[in-house]
Amino acid sequence: MFSNNEEISQDTVFDVLSSARRRETISILREEETPIELTTLAETVAARENETTVEELSSQDRKRVYVSLYQTHIPKLVDVGIVEHDSDSGDVWLTDRADSIEPYLQGPEQFTPWHRYYLVLAAVGGILFLIISLGQIGAISSALIGQLVILAFVVLAAVQFVLERQQRG
Repeated sequence: MFSNNEEISQDTVFDVLSSARRRETISILREEETPIELTTLAETVAARENETTVEELSSQDRKRVYVSLYQTHIPKLVDVGIVEHDSDSGDVWLTDRADSIEPYLQGPEQFTPWHRYYLVLAAVGGILFLIISLGQIGAISSALIGQLVILAFVVLAAVQFVLERQQRG
């Protein structure tokens, strides 16, 4: 057995998250604030997998996902301590231990393309220096432009640092 503050090994996390159905199950449970009935969970997983609504699911699709969750996926998640399952009520819910896998669940929508911001800033700075060197802007000194570009890089780096630190908790 394990304690709630015991860290889950990276190999275990990767094994658990190797199944799209388990990832979907965790995602649905993360959206719920209260325990969810296994039958309801299975219907929601099946609907998402089939890109349809719960009402439009066939009984075969419902049963296939339910059996898979009941026999394979929920027991695996329970064994790792990410999920609890009350077999009497049929309720399933995430444990506090599920928080430790959160960094592995971040999808592309949570990825910030910092390299693009730096590239744009460098391109704008380069264009400004080119314009100044061609004598197109006489009123602004190249030293001032240089200072502003460096300041912009420092601010961007500070924002990146703070946001990434907040994401890590």
